[in-house]
Amino acid sequence: MYQPTQPLPPRLAPPIPPPAQVRGSMPVLVPHLVWEAVLLVLVVGVSVVATARVPVFEGDGLWWLVATVGLLATGLALSLRTGTPNLAVGGVALLSATLHVVLVTEVGMPWLVAALLVLLVSVVVGLGLGLVVGLTSAPAWAVSLAGLALVQGVALGLFQQGAVAGTDQAPVRVAAVWFGLFLLISLAGGGLWAIPPVRRLLGADRSSTDPVRFRAARLVPALVGLGVSSVLAGLSGLASVVRLGAVTAPAINLELTLLALAAVLVGGVSVFGGRGGVAGTVLGTILLTVIVQWVDIEWQNLVDGRVGWGLSATWLIIGLAILAGIGVSRALEAMAANRPMVSAAPAPAPGSGRSGGSGDPA
Repeated sequence: MYQPTQPLPPRLAPPIPPPAQVRGSMPVLVPHLVWEAVLLVLVVGVSVVATARVPVFEGDGLWWLVATVGLLATGLALSLRTGTPNLAVGGVALLSATLHVVLVTEVGMPWLVAALLVLLVSVVVGLGLGLVVGLTSAPAWAVSLAGLALVQGVALGLFQQGAVAGTDQAPVRVAAVWFGLFLLISLAGGGLWAIPPVRRLLGADRSSTDPVRFRAARLVPALVGLGVSSVLAGLSGLASVVRLGAVTAPAINLELTLLALAAVLVGGVSVFGGRGGVAGTVLGTILLTVIVQWVDIEWQNLVDGRVGWGLSATWLIIGLAILAGIGVSRALEAMAANRPMVSAAPAPAPGSGRSGGSGDPA
């Protein structure tokens, strides 16, 4: 006897997940702002104790150091946020200082014209490194180390020609102006990074995609991170020439570079890339320069003025500060890990094997 086929029950559509809540800039910044408040307390406390023991703030030497290191640190902070750490900033600063002295003292170029030309050279160096990183997807630290060797070689070649004497033609020789320039650039950059679209455009790529595969989205962050950080390094080199009236030795630039890196990490910029606060680089730079000046004076007094021991203390402080900064990065990352990541891409189809987007990089 014929039995009619029973109709199949209707297939239930998969449940639609609730719309994700887009993360605002304030939740992203909360851990960094809390840490920056702690840093502010540390800066005030260390400054008070140091001033009670040694004349750290006498004269304008400390503010020159803050401005010089701070401009390097601001450039490094940007390159870390974009995931393209620029380890060549110290070499770019040395090349800028040396080239500027050559242009002014030997070529006879006006100070301001020479300064603009030096910054243009810094831009070209940074954009060149950015192109290599963006087009090859090679790690920025490796590419920038190659750039460091190149610019250091050119600078040493200029040293051999006797280009070490500076000039007093600088239109601005006031430490407060250069310190204010560093403060303005660093705070403006931190505030700009607090805007979510900026972070999504320039932030470090934290996805698990093939690191060798070319990604057009990485080209812009590489150009911005390495290009702008090189310009800021050029400004740091100009500040050192204005301050010292001469070109510093290459070893001093390595010390300033590592001190700047320590300040960036202690200030809360993530060593993993992408994340950072607003005033952390400023506070980290002031904190470490005060400590370095304080300990350097104390050690020189303790060992009867033998400078070598003071330099040893500086390197020890830098090393410990970098390790502490890595710990700060890890702690801030752990706080951010408890917050859900949001992806602008639609959910993948079942069985497609594709993963969603990596979300807001900040």
